Amino acid sequence: MEYNVFAGVDFVLDRVVMTAAGADKNYEMGAFDYVLSGRAYTRLAVPETAVPIRDRLTGKAFEPMTTNTACIFIWSVDQGGTIAVTQGSVRPIDSKNNYRRLKPEMPALPKDHAAFNYWLANYTGAANFVFGVNNWNSAGIAKLMIPIVTLPDRPIYDDIP
Repeated sequence: MEYNVFAGVDFVLDRVVMTAAGADKNYEMGAFDYVLSGRAYTRLAVPETAVPIRDRLTGKAFEPMTTNTACIFIWSVDQGGTIAVTQGSVRPIDSKNNYRRLKPEMPALPKDHAAFNYWLANYTGAANFVFGVNNWNSAGIAKLMIPIVTLPDRPIYDDIP
């Protein structure tokens, strides 16, 4: 009997180095290899590029984050090399901005997408923050970028302060 633990699993083979900072809505990242349904692909490096403005799963604009909320944004790649972002639910945070008590949910990914990074975003500003619309250095936004090789079933808290 043959048993292939990787059958049907989509994953990346490298740690994807991303940068996203400053008075803009752009990101850049290095090249990486990934696997979708057993087939290997290579995504070339991405020079400074605007982030997606629509959720890959819903096709709609990202849900605004209001004061004292947080959520997870999953970065993924499809077979054509298109970079996509999927937003989790926006949840309230406690008075200490404690992520552990937040218990943010990992959003579902579209079929044949390999997740390579997720961002735990925390917003404490006065106006709303919308991913892809507001700048990374907007007052009140903080993000923790966590590289992954496959989508975990829940957030990895070891990296969270």
